Amino acid sequence: MPVLALGALIVFVLVAVLVAWARRSPRTSTETLGAEARWLLRPLRELRQQLVTIAEKGRGTTAAAIAQEAVGEADHILESAEVLVKTREQLKQGLKGQGEAETSLGRLQRDREAAQTDAERTSLDQAIEARHSEISAYATAKGRIAEIDGRLRQAEATLSELKARLATGMVSRSDASEQEFTDMVARLKSLGQSFDEAEETLGVGQS
Repeated sequence: MPVLALGALIVFVLVAVLVAWARRSPRTSTETLGAEARWLLRPLRELRQQLVTIAEKGRGTTAAAIAQEAVGEADHILESAEVLVKTREQLKQGLKGQGEAETSLGRLQRDREAAQTDAERTSLDQAIEARHSEISAYATAKGRIAEIDGRLRQAEATLSELKARLATGMVSRSDASEQEFTDMVARLKSLGQSFDEAEETLGVGQS
C-alpha cells in the first residue's frame, strides 16, 4: 500500500476511534460526567436557574413570559451541551497517546538518519509517515474539542445577556422593546440548532 494511502487510512481510523468513544452513550447525565465536564456545564445550569427565578417572580409580566420561553430553549441547549461535553471528555481521554506518538516519531527520525540500507530507510519512512498521520488525527480531535468549547462559550454569553436584560427589568411595554427580546429568544433557538448540528458533525447521539 502506498505510504500516502496508508497515512490517510490511519487518520481515518484514529479519528473514527476517538469519535466512537463519544457514541457509546447517546445521552448522558451529570452523574456520568467528570469534574471538568461538570465545571464546563455549571455556568449554563446556573443561568438556566436564574431565568426560572425571573419567570416565577415576575408572573404576568412581559419579562416573565420571555424568561419562561427562554427556559425552554435553555433546557434544549443544556441537553445538547451535556452530550457535547461528554464527547469532549472522551476525546481528551483519547489524546493521552499523543505524547507517546510524538516521542516515537522523534526516535524513528533519529533511526532514519542512522539507517545504513535502503530497505531500512524505506521501512522507517513508512513508520514515520504512520506516526505523522496519528499525530494529525490527534490535531483533528483537538480541533473538535476547541469547537465544543466555542459553542459552550457562545451559549453562556447569549444566556447571560438575556438574563441580565430581563433581571434589570429593561422590558418596557413598547413594541420595539418586546421585539428586541423576541429576537434574543430567536437567537437562543438558533443557538440550540447549532448545538444539534454540532452533535451531527461529531457523530454523537446516533445509534
